[in-house]
Order: sequence, then structure tokens, then C-alpha cells
Amino acid sequence: MSGKNLLEQAVAQCRKSAADEWEVFSIESRRLSVEAREGEVDAFEVSDGAGVSVRVRVGGRTGFSYSAEGSPDALKAMVESAVSGARSSDPDPDATFSQTGSIPQLDLWDENMSNVPQEEKIESALKLEAKVRDYDKRIKTVRQASYRSEEHTSELKSHSLISYAVFCLKKKKKKKIKQK
Repeated sequence: MSGKNLLEQAVAQCRKSAADEWEVFSIESRRLSVEAREGEVDAFEVSDGAGVSVRVRVGGRTGFSYSAEGSPDALKAMVESAVSGARSSDPDPDATFSQTGSIPQLDLWDENMSNVPQEEKIESALKLEAKVRDYDKRIKTVRQASYRSEEHTSELKSHSLISYAVFCLKKKKKKKIKQK
């Protein structure tokens, strides 16, 4: 299940709960790693994951919980655990949620980075090793030639503040220099 779906389902559970205030944070990540050795793919790893956490306030008391499981029962249990934790903690009038403002939107997303086909990423690692070996005939072996990519998406929603942020590697734009 995506981080966005986890977040929306957890928000729905918070709205049904006994929490006076709540905030939900989700994160989703995707990773790819390719290592080339002697013209072949030596290692290949793809992973992805998502998780969600919740912070609630009940009667001036704060509770926390998290889940990596996306079933409705698991998300309901996560929110219930946070509410239960809040009820059994000491009141803290200084622990409050932001009531105004927003988190700035960061322009870090480059759609081109996440749309690179897997085959092209593998080919990049193989080409890198070949270029290093071809650079100088004295180079007999390359310890490691690799391609790695990571993509992380996170979102925060609360009873009063909504913000969305996406993080990914971004290519720098080349500046054109005018010739005189």
C-alpha cells in the first residue's frame, strides 16, 4: 500500500477516534541498486516500503503510535494505541500542534529521475565499469561500478494543518553562457 493511501486511511481513523487533536505522518520509499563486475550484473536489489505514524492529544495528554501494516484493523489499532497512550500519560499543556502556517513546498522533484527505465539503470552500471576499464589498459579490474537511486515521499496531515512534500534527486539545469 502506498504512503498516501496509508495516510488517508489513518486520517479517517483519527477522525473517528476520541482524539481532540491529531497529526498523521506517512513515508514511502523506493530504492534500486545495481553493481556491475566483469561486464555482468553482480548484484541487483530493488526495495520499497511505506509506513505511517500518528500523534494524538486527548485532554491535554499526548500519545504516539506507528504502523508499517496497511490493513484497516492495523491502522485502527495504531490510532487506538496512541489514544490509550495519551490517556495514560501526564498532562502537558506545552505540547501542542501547530494551529497556523504551513510547511514550504520544496521544488526537489524531478519526474525524469523516477521515470528512468530499470533496464537503463542496469545499462548505466555496466557502461560505467566498461568506461573505467577502457580508460587505461593497466586497469585489470574494477572493484565496484554501481548505480543507485532512492525516492522518498512523505506527507503530514493534521486536524488543522495540511502539508505535502515530495523528495527525489533532481538534475541541475545547465545554464547557457552567451558567447561574445
